[in-house]
Amino acid sequence: AAGSSSGADVSYLWTTADGAFSGPTDQSEAVAMAAGSYLLQVTYQSNGCSSWASVTVESDVTLPSLELALPDTITCVQPVVSLSANTDLPDSLALWHWQVEEGALEGDLFGDSVLALEAGTYVVFLENSSNQCMVSDTIMVWADTISPEVFAGEDVYLSCDEESAWLLGSVAYNDQLNIHWETTDGLLLSGEDTAVAEAGAAGTYVLFVESQLNGCVNSDTAEVFQQWPQSMSLEVQQPDCAQPLGSIAVLAVEGGLEPYLYSIDGGQSFSSQSSFEGLEPGAYEVVAEDIQGCRLEEEVQLVEPPVFLLHFAEEAYYIHYGESVLLEPAWAGGVPASWQWSPAEGLSCADCAMPEATPFHTTRYEVQAVSEEGCEASASVLVVTDEREPVYIPNAFSPNGDGYNDLFEVYLPQGSESQLLSLQIFDRWGESVFLWEGDGSSGLKGWNGTFRGQPAQAGVYAYVLQLRDRKGRIRIFSGDFVLVR
Repeated sequence: AAGSSSGADVSYLWTTADGAFSGPTDQSEAVAMAAGSYLLQVTYQSNGCSSWASVTVESDVTLPSLELALPDTITCVQPVVSLSANTDLPDSLALWHWQVEEGALEGDLFGDSVLALEAGTYVVFLENSSNQCMVSDTIMVWADTISPEVFAGEDVYLSCDEESAWLLGSVAYNDQLNIHWETTDGLLLSGEDTAVAEAGAAGTYVLFVESQLNGCVNSDTAEVFQQWPQSMSLEVQQPDCAQPLGSIAVLAVEGGLEPYLYSIDGGQSFSSQSSFEGLEPGAYEVVAEDIQGCRLEEEVQLVEPPVFLLHFAEEAYYIHYGESVLLEPAWAGGVPASWQWSPAEGLSCADCAMPEATPFHTTRYEVQAVSEEGCEASASVLVVTDEREPVYIPNAFSPNGDGYNDLFEVYLPQGSESQLLSLQIFDRWGESVFLWEGDGSSGLKGWNGTFRGQPAQAGVYAYVLQLRDRKGRIRIFSGDFVLVR
């Protein structure tokens, strides 16, 4: 409270019947500590006269109301809960502030609600901005995130004489659990929604347990193994031309319990040896049997090797002296990789597939071939050579002076060793119209188509030709030809 007056001889005195002061009361101003009526007396020292004034101090210390809603419990399905506060103050006067004593908050810390991320202790402050009165309250957040205990049981094994195996799982039993088995590579036969389930195949099995109270899930895994032989690796050597007998070897067996016995006759007889040699072509039933008597079978076919063959379409080829023929062998049962012909005399090549043969006398050629598989085959063919040199006698000529076919001539191969001895020509009535005789030292010029100095008539004429071949033999040729005018 404050009073005022002028003059140096003025004194002040504050009094109250229902209030309270803090500090001096003989000054023009005094500090009131409580609501009430306050009286100020002002006195002039010079004349002792006084005057009074009063003032009423009112109090506004009302605390704002504060209520906290009971929060939910943090669970596996509800990992975040809301914290909210209420007051009767208008929003314009309410000043909020959230603090963490233990835990973690998310959201607007200066609003009436936040999110609690963890279990813990949280404090909210509320201030009335009109009178600066403040209240606070503390709230506890609890968490229930404990997963139920689960054990899928020990791994189990299926033998060849067992169709199923039991998965002996266990859980912390109560009426508020959901139990479920799952597998992606096995087979559940029964008990899918109980702790104990029946498995019908090898695989990985997972037991899931979910709490109905907090939604927390826990799981455990059990394996089911097949204890009988699952697969075997074989090495098969097929018979071929180089080795007509095959072999079968069991390189490895997957699964089952050692030691193994082996059979190639479907289990009629067994051996501890895993390799079988000297086998005829045919079907073999390979069996691997483990110590439990569990079997694995696989059929193997040893195939009869194809026979590599060479042959010729013709038994013999016939040629005249100086001519050539292509030797064309055919083959089956393999692909030739190399060739060898003998004798090499008269052949264009001795190591090719199809040589050209030019023998000067009858020759039998033999060919040997080796296939890509290493198989050998051979064949032979006879080339019959007519050792008499060919003689070319025309069947017509035209002695008209045009420079083409003007003479009836006999032709021998170039380099021929044969000798012409005589040529006689007759007309259709048997009269000789031309005669040439020689000793082989001079060549035959041929008939020019004249008789007794005159052109012979057109028509058919006959000839008789004698020659001595390179071996001294006399050869006689006869026939007819046409003289064309």
